[in-house]
Amino acid sequence: MITELSNIVTLTKNLINVLKEIKTLVPNPEDRNRLDEKIESAEHELALSEAAAAQDLGYQLCQCTFPPQIMLFTGKKQYQHQCPRCHFIVNKGTTATFSD
Repeated sequence: MITELSNIVTLTKNLINVLKEIKTLVPNPEDRNRLDEKIESAEHELALSEAAAAQDLGYQLCQCTFPPQIMLFTGKKQYQHQCPRCHFIVNKGTTATFSD
């Protein structure tokens, strides 16, 4: 299931990138703006879906942004996760800290 989910996310990201390339070929500025709004909406929805899937899979989420950032295992300590954006660190069973 994780592989399939990962494939869907990758496919969706690739499709959004294709739409961004196509947008530059649209001659009418109003149509370009409409397409740009739809692309931004799709990126937002994809980020929400990724965060929801990550949470369902047991990943930690950082609330420094909305949609939340998926925190990644640092490998430094057991059960330590860090936000890739704000560098917030969570150690399971302890208090959270910030790192540079």
